[in-house]
Amino acid sequence: MSPPRVSIGLPVYNGENYLAAAVESILCQDFADLELIISDNGSDDGTEAICIRYAETDSRVRYYRSDTNRGAAWNYNRVFELARGEYFKWQAHDDVCLPRFLGSCLEVFDAAPASVALVYPKTDIIDANGCVMPHFVAESLDTRDPRPHRRLAKVLKNLNMACPVFGLIRSSTLRKTRLIGPFIASDYVLLSELAMLGELREIPQTLFLRRVHPAPNEDKLYDFSQFAALLGHPQAAGVQIGQHMLAIRPHYCFNTEALCCC
Repeated sequence: MSPPRVSIGLPVYNGENYLAAAVESILCQDFADLELIISDNGSDDGTEAICIRYAETDSRVRYYRSDTNRGAAWNYNRVFELARGEYFKWQAHDDVCLPRFLGSCLEVFDAAPASVALVYPKTDIIDANGCVMPHFVAESLDTRDPRPHRRLAKVLKNLNMACPVFGLIRSSTLRKTRLIGPFIASDYVLLSELAMLGELREIPQTLFLRRVHPAPNEDKLYDFSQFAALLGHPQAAGVQIGQHMLAIRPHYCFNTEALCCC
């Protein structure tokens, strides 16, 4: 059997309240050549039963479980390591993709040059009840520029909630990055790496609903309040800046175009 064109990685820990809706939103996409990889990080609620039910009823679902919680970064990276598709997407257990998400992203990839690394749609931020939160505005990171330093500059200037990290990513490009690190805002660092490696394209339609909670789940990439707290702790903030520098340094070394100021 040939590998699917798209792999979806869904890391989860104690996600029984929203997991079924997230899984349904993937399985009901208008593009069917996909696999859904669920990695359960040692949940002790009803998550396992939900995952087993979907794995038994849909052959596209692959379920893996760790006996202990090994951290969000490990779980996010694990689902990518298990992926076989040409393109990859992370799916949080409480977010929702509208039916045209994958099809629309693939249309852009099919018409675009190989330099495009990531395609993502506009995003609405929703609360625990599924209501849109208009005071949260997801950023635009559309970087149609052949110069890596210009793409990086736009990403660093506009990064807000890092919603594009949940877009569709070219797997071969993602493998060149350090993936998700075990530190706050590692998705900011990953988006910076991707911008150095290729263009990011935004679809003008809203096709993704990202859920924000007052109390974040332990398998979320990071807590917005924790990240904001770094502003008052220069030492901690310096760690994050150092991670950015480590991520982008390999793409700057011996690259005279990237060093150009024009």
